[in-house]
Amino acid sequence: MGNMSNKITHTLMMEHEVILLLSQLLENINGLWETDKNAFTNNLQFMIEFCKTYADKIHHLKEENILFPVMIEQNPMLAQGVVGEMMEQHNMFREYIADIKHYLEKKEYQKSYNIFHEYLKLLEDHIQIENCELFPMADELISSGQNEQMYFQAMDLDNEFQVQKDFLSKKLNLLLNR
Repeated sequence: MGNMSNKITHTLMMEHEVILLLSQLLENINGLWETDKNAFTNNLQFMIEFCKTYADKIHHLKEENILFPVMIEQNPMLAQGVVGEMMEQHNMFREYIADIKHYLEKKEYQKSYNIFHEYLKLLEDHIQIENCELFPMADELISSGQNEQMYFQAMDLDNEFQVQKDFLSKKLNLLLNR
C-alpha cells in the first residue's frame, strides 16, 4: 500500500502513543493532593486540557471527520459496527472529561483522580481496538490513493493546530521527566 508513514492510520497510531503517556503521568501524581493540592490541581488541569485539545479536538477530529466517513462509505455496515462503537466511545470520553473537571473544581481530588484512572483504562482498551482491529480494517478497505488523500487532510489539520499540538506534547514530556 505504499509508504507506511503516508497512511492516515500510521499517523493516528503515532498519536495514540503520545496519548497513552497520560497513564504514566496520572500514576506519577497519585496521592499528590494529600501533600500538594496545587501541584495536583495543575497537573490534572493540564491533563484535562491535553485530553480536550490533543486527544479530542485534534486526534478524534481526524478519525471522525476524515477516516470514519470514508470507511462507512466503503462499508455502510460499519456505522452500526465498530466505527459506530468508536464514535459512541468518543462521546463517552467527552463526558468523562467533563466529570473529572467538575470534581476537580469541587476539590474532590480523590474522586477526580479515580474517574481519570477509569477513563484512561477505557481509553487504553479503545486504542487497542482501533490499533488492532479498526485501523487494519481501514487499510484493507481504503485504496492507497484515498489513504494518501486522507493523510494529507490529516496533515492540513495538524498544520492548523501545530502550535497547540507541539506545546501539549512538550509539556507532557516535561511533566513526565520531573
